[in-house]
Amino acid sequence: MRFAAAHAPPQKGGMPRTFAAHRTRHRASMLCFAVSALGGIFASSGDARAADGSNEACPALNADADDVRETYDRSGRLVHQLRLKHGAVVEETAITYRGDHPTLRTERTPGHERITKSYFEGDELIVGECYEDGQRTGYVSYRYADDHVQLMEKRTLTGGDFRVETTRYGYDPDGKLLFTEVRGPDGGLISVTRAERLPPAVPVLLSFLAGGSYQSDTQLYDFMGGIGIHRRPKAYRYGTDPVEVGLDGTYKFHRAARVTSTDQTTLRFGVDYHDILPRTTLFTFTSTDRNMPANLRLNLEEAVLGIKFDLVRPDKYQLDLSFAPVWNFRSIVDPNRTGAASDETTSKLRGSLRARAGLHFSTWSLLDTFEFLPTIYGDDVATEDDFWHRTVVRNTVTFDVTLTKRLSFREEFKYTWDSAMRAQATCPDSENPLCLGYAFASTTALSVNLEL
Repeated sequence: MRFAAAHAPPQKGGMPRTFAAHRTRHRASMLCFAVSALGGIFASSGDARAADGSNEACPALNADADDVRETYDRSGRLVHQLRLKHGAVVEETAITYRGDHPTLRTERTPGHERITKSYFEGDELIVGECYEDGQRTGYVSYRYADDHVQLMEKRTLTGGDFRVETTRYGYDPDGKLLFTEVRGPDGGLISVTRAERLPPAVPVLLSFLAGGSYQSDTQLYDFMGGIGIHRRPKAYRYGTDPVEVGLDGTYKFHRAARVTSTDQTTLRFGVDYHDILPRTTLFTFTSTDRNMPANLRLNLEEAVLGIKFDLVRPDKYQLDLSFAPVWNFRSIVDPNRTGAASDETTSKLRGSLRARAGLHFSTWSLLDTFEFLPTIYGDDVATEDDFWHRTVVRNTVTFDVTLTKRLSFREEFKYTWDSAMRAQATCPDSENPLCLGYAFASTTALSVNLEL
């Protein structure tokens, strides 16, 4: 596959398609042209780079032919190509690989030999050379930043001297090519090519989760399944697209002796309106939790309107503080010491103080969320209950790893301190872990992510 030097830079990664070894193909010349054109399109999108051993200093000749015969190695890589026209050989090509990369391409046409050399550093093509009949006729070097080619310098032998051309590439924050600028030996502008494309749309991400979890309040290992729908514009788009929406649901269950002993569901819906003022976000959310093995029929938290302030502008690093008044409704099964059980409900207004700190990189992210929810107003409590007994504290640490474009791994640890848990067991006589007044949960899951 070949790159148009003035339009698309080489990209990291990408290898030729896999075919059966020693397969012979017969193509008409028009089909060869179409395949070459499609190869340029795929290369421009970053699916391949110099996959046939060519580079900008020495693009593949691909002489006109009506019969093309190709040989592949066991890894599906092209190693030999014979091009014939009316039964006569017009070009023979051999490709040599070092590791995963094509480093030497030899092309023989009647009376001539051309050699292409490519030098890599990791997955990045650093230098390319071109030799025709033993004389070096071309040289190209590349400079990278953020996994993209930023500068390409090409030297081409013309009239006994090397002519120098410099190509600069510009990208948007999503890494998509915006423009290509070519300048001559004296720095004068030769051409500028700008990408013509529709304004980027924010994708809606549909996620399916499956994994396992452990909860100290039930002392059980559970199977967990979940679904999430998210729309998250990147920070640089907040000026024109400030709305972020998320919906998540999980279901946990535990079966023993063909009996389901744990049945737990969690739902959360939230909307954020970013940059209502500089670094300021308004948000609302609703979350519900049902955990019958822990005698919790329903725990509902509703924040009608909250405010968040970014101490650090969201990018690789995250640090923010937020506050929201939260209505908290709870319905529990209250087992008394006689063995009978009764339902008990409470309704409170809490203040949600939240602090988040995180690291976000291309392949992994780490987020720590600390929540402090004291009671502002609500149902009467026992006289011995003080401020701390009426307060909920949570700390959640989430670690995400991107395995592939559509597959990711998540590990989550959550600590909850809530003295009201004791009302869900016959404390203090019981050895139920709910009597401790706190709970710890860990979740390990894989997620399949689809863009809608």
